[in-house]
Amino acid sequence: KRIEFKEKLAKIKDEKKKTIVEKLDIRFNEVNAKRTAQMTKHLDKMTEILGKVGGDVASASSAIQTARDAVTVQAAKTYVITISTEANLKTDVGKVRSQLEADLKSVNELVISARKAVQATLK
Repeated sequence: KRIEFKEKLAKIKDEKKKTIVEKLDIRFNEVNAKRTAQMTKHLDKMTEILGKVGGDVASASSAIQTARDAVTVQAAKTYVITISTEANLKTDVGKVRSQLEADLKSVNELVISARKAVQATLK
């Protein structure tokens, strides 16, 4: 996909559009890496808290592991803009951006549910 992206990007005549699309392609993957790193940091902190708490922590540990697996899968994803035509660049970029947002939101919901499970364990 990356090679196909580079080939189609080379066909774009407008240099300003080409530069913007290139920067956005790089930025989408940077955002994904940064957000998944943040989520991993939060999950590590939750695991550390559970380690200090005695008692039944199985459900919270399970929720954390589920969220950690989802974050790992999300971190491995790459987002490549599929360029159809120069006229449709805005739509093509929008599709990838929407997909990135949706993926990050679903993974973040798992992290939030893990946090709630940890909170419930602490009560």
